[in-house]
Amino acid sequence: MQAPKAETPSKLEIILAIAGALVCLVVTIIIWVEVSAQQPMWPLPGSYFTEFMLISAVIAYLWVSNHPLRITATWAAAGVFSSLVFIGLFSIGLFYIPNVLIFGALAILADVRARQKVGIHLVIYLAAGIAQAVLMFAVA
Repeated sequence: MQAPKAETPSKLEIILAIAGALVCLVVTIIIWVEVSAQQPMWPLPGSYFTEFMLISAVIAYLWVSNHPLRITATWAAAGVFSSLVFIGLFSIGLFYIPNVLIFGALAILADVRARQKVGIHLVIYLAAGIAQAVLMFAVA
């Protein structure tokens, strides 16, 4: 299945994508420094932090490189971060709320600008969130 041909991303969309990656990087480094002083960071917490930084970096790259799957991937990233926030609500999850808001706003803005149907992307958002939750519970 090919992604529909989308317009060139706006400067605002690119800025949001890069901001999402930078926010994730800063938040993760701060949490990593605080938590690693109290407990070992590997394998589980360290792998989550690596996953979230990688997802954010990939989203930024997709937007900067004008990749055709950037909107769909952003919806999936918003779902993954939403799952983290929900499951980790009373621990580190709260610190990633900005990523949910940034990637969510970017996904909605891009859908509206590209005149795409939000419904299918909501399914991708939910599927990514559920997959992340299953992954987190399976390895815990």
